[in-house]
Amino acid sequence: MTNLLTELLNAGLIEKLDGDDGRFSKIEQAAITIAQELREQPPQLIRAILAGLDPDIDEGDPIIVRAEQALIAEWKAVRSVFPDRPINILRAILLDACNQVAEEENYAAILWLTAADTLPLLRLGREEAIVRQMLETWFKCAEVKALVGHALTADDADQNFGVDLKFPKTNALEPPKVDRAALLAKIEGAVGPNNKQNQAIPNANPHWSNSASHWSWEFTPRMQTLLADELDALADKFSQSQLVEIKEVQTYLNKFTKAVNESLVTQQRNVQEARQAEQIRLNSLWWSEALYSSSLRCSYRELDPAIAAVVMAVDLLKEVVQPTTASVGYLLAEAVNRLPDADFSKKLTLLSLLETLGKVRDRLDSEWLKTLDAAPETGRLSLRDGTALVLSGKAQDVLSTLKRMGTNGEHEMSLPQFAHTFFRQAQAVQLAGASHE
Repeated sequence: MTNLLTELLNAGLIEKLDGDDGRFSKIEQAAITIAQELREQPPQLIRAILAGLDPDIDEGDPIIVRAEQALIAEWKAVRSVFPDRPINILRAILLDACNQVAEEENYAAILWLTAADTLPLLRLGREEAIVRQMLETWFKCAEVKALVGHALTADDADQNFGVDLKFPKTNALEPPKVDRAALLAKIEGAVGPNNKQNQAIPNANPHWSNSASHWSWEFTPRMQTLLADELDALADKFSQSQLVEIKEVQTYLNKFTKAVNESLVTQQRNVQEARQAEQIRLNSLWWSEALYSSSLRCSYRELDPAIAAVVMAVDLLKEVVQPTTASVGYLLAEAVNRLPDADFSKKLTLLSLLETLGKVRDRLDSEWLKTLDAAPETGRLSLRDGTALVLSGKAQDVLSTLKRMGTNGEHEMSLPQFAHTFFRQAQAVQLAGASHE
């Protein structure tokens, strides 16, 4: 990921550094600290991105307070420069911390699924272009990780096997050579006491061949020993060369066998994932055609449209493997669009939508409501969080819930759009929880 802090600095979100690189380094270190905390507590990714995106975030928001604590740990005199809490710098720290971890695990999916539908509710300043580019990067990363069924290609073979498929070159099978000079000296010693140069030979045959019987008695055992030693030496050299070669072949075959087995396991997993993906697609299509809620055991057409939009999102999440590809959310929106009084053309304000959910929440089974992931008790809420708070009956009132969502409730959206948003943000909550287990 890019150095987001530098881009935000250049955009003017980070102010009053007065050209002091030391101050900027302290902000960078604070972002590193927060990033590590996000790795340790993935659910905080949602809180961090919601606060980081919002120029109007409450300065008492818990994640904002934590960002300031991390900054003060690096820059003790920060309040002498910023008498009030430096919200924009703290937002920059949170955004950079999120960006640092985005390529890990399913964090890009968690961040993008939360932020994609939050951005339309906000009014960003000079940082808008940078933020949108960041979200686009997160989306691409999340979409790639959601795809399954990758097949091994010829170009990938060596990399996937983890071993060079070419047989290793070796000189181990070159035939052993006889030391001819040494052999000549030994034969000369078996034949007689002196060589051709009339030089005495140590431990040589003391007789010449003209003393036939004595000479042959000395020559025969000497020649036997000479030939046996030479042949044994040749055999030993050849045996050693074979052992070296066999060891290299065994090492190669062990590596090759391991690599092939690992590749076959990977291929089998890819095939299973591809089949699973196809099954999920079929299940999702059947679900969208049937419009039947397996959790409530009724048709979605029998439910209030606002309630149906939430239930459909929850039910579809149970049919798919997370993270899903982006297309699954659009399938949900099209299915909601087919319900009575729930088409794309009919817009509702967030205020009226949440008020409606509050009024009809008693139509939902209490056991079903328990399956909703709880909303945080403090801090910024996503649309999913606000919806869960209203449906659970824990919201003080709709207006206070909207305030925690960072909106006055005037933003309009259709029920298909609402279901799509709820689906994405609910998926982010579940992914974050799964990463924390």
